[in-house]
Amino acid sequence: MITDNLLILLYLIMPQMRMALVDAGWMRATAKLVSALCWSAKSLLQAGRHRV
Repeated sequence: MITDNLLILLYLIMPQMRMALVDAGWMRATAKLVSALCWSAKSLLQAGRHRV
């Protein structure tokens, strides 16, 4: 009985945990993208300044 209840609990919790993990992955990916874009923009600005 206890194991059945635990399995049901796991079955109910797993999708939420998976969604949370996916959200965390997306957050990390977007943060990396933003930081990469900022870095490339900074390097471009510095290159432009060096040319002038």
